[in-house]
Amino acid sequence: MTNLHYLMEDPREASRLADKVDSARWVEHYLGTLLADNAEPGVPPNARVLDVGCGPAVLLKEVGRRRPDVRCVGVDVSLQRLSGIEPIRSLTLAAGDANRLPFAEASFDLIYARMILQYLNDPSAAVAEMVRACRPGGSVLLQDLDGQLVTHYPPDPALDEELQAVLKSLRATGFNPYVGRALYHYAYMAGLSNLKVQVEGYHVIAGNISAELRSQWALKIAIARPAIVAALSDGSEAFIHRFMSFLDRPDTFTFSQQITVVGQRPEQ
Repeated sequence: MTNLHYLMEDPREASRLADKVDSARWVEHYLGTLLADNAEPGVPPNARVLDVGCGPAVLLKEVGRRRPDVRCVGVDVSLQRLSGIEPIRSLTLAAGDANRLPFAEASFDLIYARMILQYLNDPSAAVAEMVRACRPGGSVLLQDLDGQLVTHYPPDPALDEELQAVLKSLRATGFNPYVGRALYHYAYMAGLSNLKVQVEGYHVIAGNISAELRSQWALKIAIARPAIVAALSDGSEAFIHRFMSFLDRPDTFTFSQQITVVGQRPEQ
């Protein structure tokens, strides 16, 4: 993925996302019906499933455990990440660009992408590629965040001004904190039908942040540090302190939403 933001090139980012997800629960909740071989629109025996931006493949391995008869394929930008994945039966890995998937038309019965579109300069093109690679009648699932880093109360003018400068620097490389709200539009414009949407709270920090969640945010900030320094120069450390102090306060509320869109490629 030549235009993928460098944050996803940092091995800590892929590991951070993998550590935060309960793979068994995620696959059951979001892919359970889609993976059922006795329900519509479930996948048939010997189906092919593609994980776009698979990272360390924790979700894809769970798909394989749940449906050992399907052929699991993962594509990711990082050869280094892929090389660190222990090979298992019926799991195939490929390095590739989400905007130019290295697969033929109608190659997969089910395609999903979790937390990857926020890092792409042209996420609509990536969704169109997923639809192209999906067989007619197959399903595509898109999941990403909306409002991360930027949705909080009460306003802090100094923090907000610095945050906008950081986000401007990140947007120049493709990062979009509001990509979640665009998923339905991307799916519709790419030709998916029978669209279903689910909206859930993701980051929900009411009052003092817990120690565990604080450590996750500290890691997130550490990974983004090059962009923060590029945007704020000498003021970067003061911004990081201000941002973490905001999360520590007992009177503040910070949240983002996770949006999931599922659709089918129409039968031809």
